Amino acid sequence: MKSRTSLTMTADFTIAARLSSAISSGALLTVLLLALPLAAQAQDFSYTIYNGTVTITEYIGPGGAVTIPDTITNFPVVSIAAGAFMGNPNVTSVTISTNVLSIGDDAFDQCYSLTNATIPAGVVSIGDFAFTETALTTVTIPSTLTSLGNGVFNECYSLGAINVAGANSVYSSAGGVLFNHAKTTLIQCPPAFAGSYSIPSTVTTIASDAFDACSGVTNVTIPPGVTSIGDFAFNATGLMSVTVPSGLTSIGSHVFAFCSSLANITIPNAVTSIGPDAFLYCTSLTNATIGSGVTSLGSDSFANCSSLLSAYFNGKAPSGDSTVFAGDNNLVIYFPAHATGWGQYFYTFPTWYPIIQSIGIQTNQFGFNITGNNNLVVVVEACTNLANPAWTPLQTISLSAGPVYFSDPLSRNYSKRFYRLSAP
Repeated sequence: MKSRTSLTMTADFTIAARLSSAISSGALLTVLLLALPLAAQAQDFSYTIYNGTVTITEYIGPGGAVTIPDTITNFPVVSIAAGAFMGNPNVTSVTISTNVLSIGDDAFDQCYSLTNATIPAGVVSIGDFAFTETALTTVTIPSTLTSLGNGVFNECYSLGAINVAGANSVYSSAGGVLFNHAKTTLIQCPPAFAGSYSIPSTVTTIASDAFDACSGVTNVTIPPGVTSIGDFAFNATGLMSVTVPSGLTSIGSHVFAFCSSLANITIPNAVTSIGPDAFLYCTSLTNATIGSGVTSLGSDSFANCSSLLSAYFNGKAPSGDSTVFAGDNNLVIYFPAHATGWGQYFYTFPTWYPIIQSIGIQTNQFGFNITGNNNLVVVVEACTNLANPAWTPLQTISLSAGPVYFSDPLSRNYSKRFYRLSAP
């Protein structure tokens, strides 16, 4: 432990004193000393004094329940510096002075025993990763807070609720989930949240790391108004299903990476790009349906999805490189017959599309044969108006070695009816 003294001057004071030593008047020396911060130790803290206010720079006490004092040497404690408590294994709770205005980056990062933090009204800013990897169970954002950094509560595996004081004008909460005030941005779901979650219909943006380490979240329904999802948003190993909104235009880097329980994914037609590592190590993913709008796949976007058997593309061949499906050794890629740009292989992965043959009337019903690879599953759909089609699924068919015959018992009920094959 560092020795405690009433006051230890920094090197800046030595320089100031030397600059002033040639001046006969002591007034200038006094002014210079008052203008520079004083560094000191007292009461389990290292701190600096600047312009009559104190900043806690390091906690040097024994741990346990810690109280940040209102004042030190009669000056108000107004801030906790970056990393002041970082990595301390002994602090179990902290009560912060009502004079404190700011909590710096990483201030309590990796305080693994910290189960409770009282953040008082008066605090206006909390820096990046300030409480990451702590044992907090609940936390309340005060009404005065206007600036919350990135990843403040990441990897807080015991955190079950993030609450916001009702008078806060910047942030809000619902069901323990943190939002901006208007609930248009979902900032963070607490990592201890478990079960299914439907994101409110007001949300248009899901922030980076929003579901970070939420291993108990099993299903997420994303409303159609969401147009932006941040990087690493769904780093949730328990996630089994997710509904991707129809209005989303891109899927960024690592959005669903390491979702090792996710079994199926359908990318809507509005999405034009899938970013690097978007589905990296989704080891339970068996089927992926990719909308017709996707024109580019980022590197490793579906890499190491070791269970991936089929990828159904509903449009032309997208751009990508040899890493897109790296490690997906049993994958077959499927695409519709009208799609352009496809060859026999997508890099080393075989491609195939189903074929309709022998179209005609049998036993007073319209029908046709469908051929394709063994175990390929296709859905026969129908509509009555190609100008404004509303496709209705009629039958799901698993193809085998030979052709499979489909017939429509309702075909004679329509003056005209159109058919297509799609992925399930």
